[in-house]
Amino acid sequence: MAGPRTQNGLNALLRRSLAGSSPRTSSPLPSPYRQYASVASPGVRDGLLHDSASRDGIQTVRCSRRAAITGLGAVSGFGVGAATLWDALVEGRRAVRAFPSLAGVAEIAAVVPGGDPFAPGDRATPMALAAASEAVADAGGVRAGDRLAVTLGTTLGGMGAWREVVRGRAATARRWGWNGPAEALAEAHGAAGAVSVCSVACASGNAALGAALDLVREGRAEQVIAVGADALSDFVIAGFASLKALDPTPCRPFDRTRRGLNLGEGACALVVESEEHARARGARIRAWLDGYGAAGDANHMTGPDREGRGAAAAMRRALEDAHLAPEAVDFVSAHGTATCFNDAMEAKALRAVFGPRTPEVPVDSIKSAIGHTLGAAGVFEALVCVRALETGLVPPTPGFSEPDPEIGLDVVAGAARRLVLRAALSTSSGFGGINAAIVLRAARAGRATSLTAGGAVDARAVRRAPCDAASRLAWRSL
Repeated sequence: MAGPRTQNGLNALLRRSLAGSSPRTSSPLPSPYRQYASVASPGVRDGLLHDSASRDGIQTVRCSRRAAITGLGAVSGFGVGAATLWDALVEGRRAVRAFPSLAGVAEIAAVVPGGDPFAPGDRATPMALAAASEAVADAGGVRAGDRLAVTLGTTLGGMGAWREVVRGRAATARRWGWNGPAEALAEAHGAAGAVSVCSVACASGNAALGAALDLVREGRAEQVIAVGADALSDFVIAGFASLKALDPTPCRPFDRTRRGLNLGEGACALVVESEEHARARGARIRAWLDGYGAAGDANHMTGPDREGRGAAAAMRRALEDAHLAPEAVDFVSAHGTATCFNDAMEAKALRAVFGPRTPEVPVDSIKSAIGHTLGAAGVFEALVCVRALETGLVPPTPGFSEPDPEIGLDVVAGAARRLVLRAALSTSSGFGGINAAIVLRAARAGRATSLTAGGAVDARAVRRAPCDAASRLAWRSL
């Protein structure tokens, strides 16, 4: 067992190695195993995550930096601003509303105010830029350069611009395809580090957060602007309509009468950075991004594995990555699309992970509030988890009124619920059987006030935070 002095020296060596310089060596030690040592058990010490492994009979320590979430930003069907979104969710409101220009293909959707799904051009990029602008301001700024990275989760990205070229409405497009918003984000914030796009159907948002977590842990970035963004279009609406997946009425996740989903659009952004960097600049740490897991069903082009095996595997891997037992999870932000098969599958997956405790774990879905935002969904749900961990409030699931005996979950409904929240699990599933989950922890354990489980909260008593002016300006100017 390494003593305190040896461990402190090892941590110093690790930090220098992660920063790209190491005295007495001509090249950095191989990542993620930076130095041979031994530890009794995994945990967090000196801002580094420690895990043990065995290689060639030698016990090694795997160390990586902890990822802090320092900034939040959102553009949703409720408008611009993370505070605008959170207030509406806590109050149990819906952004889903009738939208006549959908021409009978879908009767309702959660469209960003002032937006038009049939407008020409790329609508995803302006939303991504506005959300990122707010998140960066909330984080107290980011430092341009090669230590700043961008990850984007999206299903279609900037394809709207390319469609105009294909239709002959535009001669060319500067940015098009899935990578368009990511390029714009990097240029806007001077991100000369890694720029990556995760496009794995509706699990894209969580995949982008997983990529951000890896960049920070492995020392390849100090700060990451992680964004999920997707815009509605006639292509998206017609596609879901052809699958008969849409509910022409407000959807009802996990409800016995559920019959399909409502579509939505928007962008959500989180600034993820190393704990060391955040503390050095005096940033407010809003929550920890501690785990990520992914798994595939290898089952069907669109339908999930009916037993939820892939979703359960992703959740278990995220918990293992965070060194967190299922018993320590206080809240689950579910995928909850309100389709018959997804909700039933997800309930089975949760039972596989939580066992007999499943009926005691509070679960919610925000898709009946802001619609299914596709590749942005996971980042929106991460924002909800951060705010829930900060405030001790779990937003209700609009539309849930008749429990399904086959589901058997503790769905938060009717009013926001106040709880003591220390850790949250968010899960996403997409076409092709792609599943991804993340684990978040409260920045200050025990910060929430303990009330009786199931106690409701008056949404009018929730403190309102001012909407970020920079994000409103970014949205109006694009």
